[in-house]
Amino acid sequence: MMELDGARHTALRHALAEPFGTRATRQRRPALRATADRLLARFTDAGPPGER
Repeated sequence: MMELDGARHTALRHALAEPFGTRATRQRRPALRATADRLLARFTDAGPPGER
C-alpha cells in the first residue's frame, strides 16, 4: 500500500478503512487476545529458549 500512489492508494485505503478501523478492531479484541494468548502459551509450554 505504501508503494501505491494517487487513485489506487485512495481506493485501497477506503476499502480497508472499515475492517481495520477502531470500531472493528475493538469488536475483534477478545478473539485477537485469545489467539495471542494461545500462541504465546506455546512458547512458554515448550520451555527455553521460547520462554525468555
